Amino acid sequence: MKIQDLILNEQKMFEGPINLIGNGIPAPKYVEGVKTDEIEGIKYKCVFPSLDYEKFYVKVLGEKTPSIKYDGTPLNVKFENLKGKAYIDFKNNNDIKISLTATSISLVENKAQIKINKEIV
Repeated sequence: MKIQDLILNEQKMFEGPINLIGNGIPAPKYVEGVKTDEIEGIKYKCVFPSLDYEKFYVKVLGEKTPSIKYDGTPLNVKFENLKGKAYIDFKNNNDIKISLTATSISLVENKAQIKINKEIV
């Protein structure tokens, strides 16, 4: 079995709020693990409180420019069709990583909550 064949239950794993903590940046397309010059979408840096505040980039496929502007304050967002895939990062001590993609991103109206020094702000 290959690690990339693992099926992740994204709905259970990433339930709850997702906090955007950075500007969207262009995400290059990879073909058989090799980066190409083609832009596949925009990736957003997010914090997932449901995963002990782990940080992940989520690539929104098909976006050419960021659809949400980050203003320096964490924003609650949601992703449509969020999918995850596990892989081994051979360049970083063979760590297991997760690659996340979605078809769209949108703002959620309630205020984002970030844990700083064990206090929620």
